[in-house]
Amino acid sequence: MKIAFIGGGTLGSVSPLLAVANTYDRSEAIWIGTHDGVERPYVEKLGIRFFDVPSYRLRRFFSLSNITHLPKIALAYFKASRILEKEQIEVIIGAGSFVQVPVFYSASRRAIRSYILQLDIQEGLANKLCKRWATAIFSATHHTLGHKNIQMTGIPVLNTEDKNSFAFLKKSTLPTALVLGGSTGSQWLNKFVLQESKKLLQTMNIIHFQGNINRTIKMPEMLAPGKYITYSNAPLELVHDAMRIAQCAVSRAGMSTIAELSYYGVPAILVPIPKSHQVYNAQYCKDMDCAELFNQEEGFADLRIRLSKLSRNKIDRDTYRDHCRRVFPHDAINRIRAGLGNL
Repeated sequence: MKIAFIGGGTLGSVSPLLAVANTYDRSEAIWIGTHDGVERPYVEKLGIRFFDVPSYRLRRFFSLSNITHLPKIALAYFKASRILEKEQIEVIIGAGSFVQVPVFYSASRRAIRSYILQLDIQEGLANKLCKRWATAIFSATHHTLGHKNIQMTGIPVLNTEDKNSFAFLKKSTLPTALVLGGSTGSQWLNKFVLQESKKLLQTMNIIHFQGNINRTIKMPEMLAPGKYITYSNAPLELVHDAMRIAQCAVSRAGMSTIAELSYYGVPAILVPIPKSHQVYNAQYCKDMDCAELFNQEEGFADLRIRLSKLSRNKIDRDTYRDHCRRVFPHDAINRIRAGLGNL
């Protein structure tokens, strides 16, 4: 049996699938992604064969682009069909990227079993379109999604090599805070670090991932050698190394990142992108008492105070850490593989 993993565009919908794909024999698995997405280097690094299919973002509301994209989507369908047929794929799984839509439709025409990994609390449009063809939905949480076969699995986390990149911080007497801007939402958090860094660095070390290089901010040189470390477009292995050493974090509220923070036991203050699906993710984590919720409208100074307090409060950090491990099970890969069946 052969399985196709489908994901592209951002690492949020890609890294959980990578975690599962990495457990399969390379002769059993392929990857279908986007032509110029961030996923290709990660997939090929794992030795998984990569195929690209055109991807077009659809709108929930009426838009002329939805109509003009129809011929292109038809071409994507035919290309997906050729891949599935040539590779003799019998199972597919996607996690919410638009590249999966033509592949799922093609699979439905060929009686290929299809599965959705639903990461966010709010259902995205791609998964909403595809669930009519899905054999089952693997859900990150206990939220119901209106499907006859929903299995609560949690979110898989890719197991990366510990390169001990931040060993020098273990000698520090100060706690280490991690700032994760994500990709599209990094600019506000980058400005937060720039404005509040002098006060923050009096009480903590900071590892700052600025996200997409087009959204980075040039920090003053020699801001705090050995106490402030910043990266743009950092590889996932480096982010995980930072999570292994951090005592607390400020992060956007993508579910993949939340799951990674939980996996490595990092208590977090979640700052969702306003008016986005992240608001529901962050509120869910707050309701489950496994993270703090901060609305960016409250301002930089209030976030600095909250982060400083969390870095000093071991009781709160331990509480969030324990609750996170209950909310996000760490055996998600095994649960998903069991749901997919023997391949």
